[in-house]
Amino acid sequence: MLRVIADTNVYVSALHVGGVADEVLAGARAGRFQLCISLPILQELERVLVGKLKWAPGRAKEAISSPRQFLDALAPGSPQG
Repeated sequence: MLRVIADTNVYVSALHVGGVADEVLAGARAGRFQLCISLPILQELERVLVGKLKWAPGRAKEAISSPRQFLDALAPGSPQG
């Protein structure tokens, strides 16, 4: 299966705006590819949602927990395949 790593901006756009970025998450949910994410990206995502976009911390944590159900955790520096 194809493994994809998305930049933090893809997640921010999907959660905050929708559109094409949300279609990326939908593709992973549908099993068309495996979407991988690292802990640093999750941490940056929370910082952006709360710090820059002024989301409530609880709302950000809830929004982040939803995609985590279908994301494959990836450790920085780990082999890609």
